[in-house]
Order: sequence, then C-alpha cells, then structure tokens
Amino acid sequence: MKKISRLVILVLVLALVVSMTACGKKEEAKGTPAEQLVELFKANAGSYSDVEALIKKIHDESQDIVPIMTDAFKIEEGMYIEGFDTEITGYKNAAVIKSMMGVQPYIVYVFEVDNPDAFKKTLEDNANKRWNICTEADEMMAEVSGNFVFFVM
Repeated sequence: MKKISRLVILVLVLALVVSMTACGKKEEAKGTPAEQLVELFKANAGSYSDVEALIKKIHDESQDIVPIMTDAFKIEEGMYIEGFDTEITGYKNAAVIKSMMGVQPYIVYVFEVDNPDAFKKTLEDNANKRWNICTEADEMMAEVSGNFVFFVM
C-alpha cells in the first residue's frame, strides 16, 4: 500500500511539474501595434509583387496585433481613400485593411507607386489622425519597400 501511495504521489508531482512548465509565458509583443504592423510589412513586402496579395498576407498575420481589423481589399479606381485632408492620387495600385466598425482607430494601406519616397511624404503631410469620426488614431507610420509604400494610422 505504501508503494502505491508513493507512486501516486510521484505521478501527481510529475503532472504538476509538467503542467507548470507547459503553460509558460508567451513572448510579449515588441512595440506599438503600428510598429508591429510596419515590421510585418517589411518582413513580407519583398515576397509579393501585387498590393492585393501583400495586404491579404498582412491582414492574415495581423489578427493578434489588431484583432478587429476585419476587411482587406484592393482599392478600385475612384474609391475614396480615408484618412487624408486631400485626395490621394498618383498610385498605380492600392489596397487597404480596415474595420467595418466605426470605432476602429486603425486603417492600413499599401500603395504601389513610381516614386515611393515622395509619395510617402505626401501621405505623411496630408494624414489626418482624426479621420474617423468616432476616434482619433494614436500614431501614424509610413514605410517604403521597393515600389510599395505602407501607411498605418
């Protein structure tokens, strides 16, 4: 009986040790959501040649960063580009990730352009963090990779 008790205790102790080590702490995200999205863009931009495929990849991988960003799609010619004090023109192709809810402060764009550095400056100079009537974006970031310009606020 003593041997069985010791064996049961040993099994319970091992189970406790295994369960405690298996539930280790997740690695904490580095940076703000916008910084994480920029890093996601930089990690993937070189692997894609069209904005729609790139934005869908970023969308799929961003659900842990900003989980309510629910829609990713190509911007068709003539569509209004939200978040700017002026009409944004001069891009070949564009795509967006945005929420269907009005309280979502994040909007993410990828533009394909001929002169990415000048286009990035145009976006930064004309961005309006108060673009969303319900909220205001806390931050705005833009990044260039090849002919792509990534913009988030």
